[in-house]
Amino acid sequence: MSVRGGDGVDNFLINGSGAVRLDFRDGNGIVVNLATGTIADDGFGNAEVIGGSTPVFEIYGSGGNDSVTGSGANDSYRYWGGNNTLDGGAGFDRLRYDVGQVTSINANLALGTVTGTLNGGGTFTDTISGFEFVRGSNGGDTLAGDTNDNRLEGRGGTDTFVHVGGNDTIGDFDADNESLVLRIAGSSFLALQAAMANATDTGAGAVVDFGGGNTLTFAGLTAAQVATINVDVGGPTEGNDTLIGTDGDDFINGLGGDDLIEGGDGADQLFGGNGNDTLIGGTGPNGLFGGNGDDSLIGGIGWEDLFGGAGNDTIVGDAGNDNIGGGAGNDLIFAGDGDDTVFGGDGDDTIWGGFGDDVIGGGNGADQIFAGPGNDEVWGGAGNDLIDGGAGNDTLSGGDGNDTIDGGDGADELWGGLGDDSLSGGAGNDTIGGFDGADFIDGGDGDDELWGGDGNDTILGGNGADQIGGGDGNDLIDGGAGNDTVFAGNGDDTVLGGDGDDLIFGGAGNDRLEGGAGNDTVWGGPGADVFVFGAGDGSDVFEFFNVGAGDRIELDSALLGGAADGAAVVATFGAIVAGNAVLDFGGGTSITLTGVTTLDGLDTVFDIV
Repeated sequence: MSVRGGDGVDNFLINGSGAVRLDFRDGNGIVVNLATGTIADDGFGNAEVIGGSTPVFEIYGSGGNDSVTGSGANDSYRYWGGNNTLDGGAGFDRLRYDVGQVTSINANLALGTVTGTLNGGGTFTDTISGFEFVRGSNGGDTLAGDTNDNRLEGRGGTDTFVHVGGNDTIGDFDADNESLVLRIAGSSFLALQAAMANATDTGAGAVVDFGGGNTLTFAGLTAAQVATINVDVGGPTEGNDTLIGTDGDDFINGLGGDDLIEGGDGADQLFGGNGNDTLIGGTGPNGLFGGNGDDSLIGGIGWEDLFGGAGNDTIVGDAGNDNIGGGAGNDLIFAGDGDDTVFGGDGDDTIWGGFGDDVIGGGNGADQIFAGPGNDEVWGGAGNDLIDGGAGNDTLSGGDGNDTIDGGDGADELWGGLGDDSLSGGAGNDTIGGFDGADFIDGGDGDDELWGGDGNDTILGGNGADQIGGGDGNDLIDGGAGNDTVFAGNGDDTVLGGDGDDLIFGGAGNDRLEGGAGNDTVWGGPGADVFVFGAGDGSDVFEFFNVGAGDRIELDSALLGGAADGAAVVATFGAIVAGNAVLDFGGGTSITLTGVTTLDGLDTVFDIV
């Protein structure tokens, strides 16, 4: 029998056989206690009393926020509206969402919540306790029990049922379309699968015994039907779980807690969820997702998708072409062998690429990246990064920040980006660009192309026939051994050609230019330049030396044999040869000044040191 009181002070005195439903749909927020037989608010602001010998078996809620407390009997609450606080009390109590305004729900008896959506597009949240039986909506629901003995009914829609322990019954499971999640503490995936394959037919339906006092009855199904159900092992609650998969393709979700999840062989999908989790993929193409927390991900053999998520994660890719993402946090990543793609994400990450042609991005933060052997591509991203390319022909970019980059062996490309960067090419024919900032560039051995860019740069060519460009700024350039070509660029630059037959272009600015050992050709360019020449410097040509612009020559006194001033230098060593002034110091040591056609006035340009 159903009794609908309406407005006014209604005292319910109910006698007779059967049981009664009290219907409060006309009200707006009720306060009912079946244990004491009192109604503190009937939804209209009235206080009422429940009496008589006939029990109330169900409360039909109001459209507002209800507060209902059950009795010691088997009570039921039927949802109508609002965000409700519901206590079933003792007994085997039921929640119903299969009528009225609800389109779908997510009920979790262990957490004590039911959230849902309404026909009009709104949502609701019920806070529940003391209920053992949930009947879902006519849409797609998720119904999760607790460790007590529960009954779950999905009603309409394609539903997901979650068994976490106890002796549960699912009243209407569709083996062909609906989903089952098992979260039983201490049970491995293999054990759960074996139990599902060995269900027993009974009069109540197929019964699966998981051991430890945990059973699941599928009303209306046979054992043969149960054996076909695809099980998702989601971990047992929000605690610290140990979940072991099969040699097949597993889907395992640890949820909350510090979980240990091992997929075994097969193409597994492992989700750690919240907590400090350890995920082990085993053999096969796996997907490991750590989620929030300081996680450890071990991929195993085969290509992997490994994503640490938020937290300070440790990720090991092993052999195979892996895709690895550290996510937010200070991550430690070992990509292992194979052609890996790695992105550290936000945080101060440490990344080892291992053998193979890797693509590595550090992301935001002060990252340390060791690409390892192979032809690698590395982007440091924002932050003061340390990048070591290792052996192979690498492309290394620092990005924003004051970066330190070492190309290692091989023909490498190094790009500093914004910031004051330190770039070392190592052995091989390297291409290095500093871009903005006061950069330090060392080409190392090999025929290198080195470009300082903007800023006051220091550039060392090292051994080999290098091409060096200083760019804008007051640069310090040392070509090193080899036949180098140097373009100092704009600014007051200092250039040392080093050993070899070098070509040096000072560019605009007041430059200090020294060819060093070898037969060098030096252009000063616009500005008042100083050309430096010493003993053993070979036969140099100073192109278009401009006395009127303030160019000067700094001479080593060891060349002069006692000549004490400019006049003595010109008188002793000067001559016009083929229309140009020449200073011949003997023994293959000389200076040719192109564009200077007379010795007159030349005595004023020398600084003797």
